[in-house]
Amino acid sequence: MKKNLLALSIAAAALMASTAATAAIDDTFYAGFRGGYAHADWDSSDTAYWDSDDNSGYGLGLFGGYSFNPYFSVEAAYNYFDGFKAIGAANETNDIDVHGPELSLRLSYPLTDAGTDIFLRGGVMYAFADGDSDKLAPVVGAGVNFMLTDNWALRLGYDRYFEVYDEDTSTDGIDFDVDMAYISIGYVFGDRSAPAPVTKTVTQTVTTEYSLDANTTFGFDSDSLSQQGKDAVSQVVLDAQNANLNFAQYAVTGYTDRLGREAYNQKLSERRAQAVADELVAKGVPAGDITVTGMGSANPVSTGCEGLSRNDLIKCLAPDRRVTINVTGTSEVTETVEQPAE
Repeated sequence: MKKNLLALSIAAAALMASTAATAAIDDTFYAGFRGGYAHADWDSSDTAYWDSDDNSGYGLGLFGGYSFNPYFSVEAAYNYFDGFKAIGAANETNDIDVHGPELSLRLSYPLTDAGTDIFLRGGVMYAFADGDSDKLAPVVGAGVNFMLTDNWALRLGYDRYFEVYDEDTSTDGIDFDVDMAYISIGYVFGDRSAPAPVTKTVTQTVTTEYSLDANTTFGFDSDSLSQQGKDAVSQVVLDAQNANLNFAQYAVTGYTDRLGREAYNQKLSERRAQAVADELVAKGVPAGDITVTGMGSANPVSTGCEGLSRNDLIKCLAPDRRVTINVTGTSEVTETVEQPAE
């Protein structure tokens, strides 16, 4: 009786643990065959007529089940245990086999998206045996289930069947549980392969900033583009073309360092920005797609220039003397979207 209560308690605890489960792969039927080593855990008294002679045997079984989700399944099976022997008080032997149907709950924890998992299970078997010992035998078990392919599964497990054989007057002393270590092969029905990925085209906005060094693209205190500056502008236009940008817009902004009069710097930044804009037009960019702004000495990017002599200060402030081109446009990108498995 204590063993039965223990088995039912374990099964109930495992069932309550399933309330935390969530679905990933749902609605699958499966079936399989298993076989392995069985051991009879004998429990007979000294006054019993029959005693254990051979505790080692084998077990076979057919099983099938339905998975509501990867965490919770219901299984039915038919089991057969044989190979056990009892020896009587007069040294006669009694070969013992037990068989019968089984119903259990299987609680799993997925290890992979393909369906490999570890599991606990608990249920009851109606055990048929010699004499009048037919009875309900609680069962608990654990194991690991490996998905070999999308449909074929290999299971390694261990089960404990409590009081499979319970003595009566004709079999006094034949009273045992069965432990079984087994391997099984099973088939999961249905197409569980992931659907082919779907491709879709997405329009996205892209902005790229180019910074032209005013010291190399213009002469000193000049708003005329050097050949190096013209080459830099050509590269900006080529990059936009290679990126297949649609509706490209060019925002050209000129800057100076903080040296000199503010009004003069403002005008110089505007003239240099306009010179870059004119070169963009010369390279085929529509004038309507270009905006021109002069920022004078605003938004400096140089650092660590305090306390320097004038010559060193001019060198340190070089990054502030620049013309930036922000190119903004749209491009179409093909994305691959993985579809969830059914």
